[in-house]
Amino acid sequence: RKIKEQESLLDQKDAEIEALRKQIEQMSARYTAEKEQHQKERTFQPEDLSEFKTRKIYIDVDMKQMGWKFILRSLLTIVVLGAFNELFTVIPSMTDNRILAAVYGGILQGLGIGIFIKFKVSSGGTELLAREINHWFKFLSIPVWLAILDAVIVISGAIAMRDPENIFYALILIFVSAKTSDLLIMGLNKSKQCYIITDCGQEISAALIAHSPRGVTLIEGKGMYTQSERQVLMTCVKPQQIDQMKNIVHDIDPHAFIVVTDANEVIGKGFSDRDRF
Repeated sequence: RKIKEQESLLDQKDAEIEALRKQIEQMSARYTAEKEQHQKERTFQPEDLSEFKTRKIYIDVDMKQMGWKFILRSLLTIVVLGAFNELFTVIPSMTDNRILAAVYGGILQGLGIGIFIKFKVSSGGTELLAREINHWFKFLSIPVWLAILDAVIVISGAIAMRDPENIFYALILIFVSAKTSDLLIMGLNKSKQCYIITDCGQEISAALIAHSPRGVTLIEGKGMYTQSERQVLMTCVKPQQIDQMKNIVHDIDPHAFIVVTDANEVIGKGFSDRDRF
């Protein structure tokens, strides 16, 4: 009786082992099929030409404005971008945090877009369309137009895929990308534009020129409340020179009216001498 019990127990174990073996074989077959499907998806298909067709449309739009040199540089950029896209698919992820991934991706994308715009090249993507829109509507910069286009695309895609959570991460990426590209294009060398409304224009301008290498422009103005003639001085200074400028103006004319605004970029002697265009 004991021998039969042992044989029955062994038969039961054999059955469990056989079932486990079949389960492992099924999992292995499913993994192999998924792997082959993934490789098939990563292989170039004729349908992939649709992306190139879309990029070609963007490039054709700017053909007349930018010329053949721009088109050739853009085609080279598209090839290099495609190669790097394939390269990054095999590089391990830097983080599993989706917010950090959005920030890192935004920085890298912003650097790329900034380089595209700064050196007049393109990958044939939406930044080319943003460049074209900026040509007609200049009240917004190219990075801002690009952020608007990307936001519309991302939000539309998230609604279509019914995945609203991705909108949050995508907007983070778009915001960081726009700020990064703007910073790369405009640079860190920001200045302050100052307007000084005074009755002592000659004295203040002479003092400013004597204490600073910055130039001063005199603009004739008129106070609409008092109907009296006023002198308006316009100058650009570095942020660290603001206090010195205010002290000089106050010492000469305590009643002077001063307006200080941000100047993203100043091109000229004493600032940036490069040819922006």
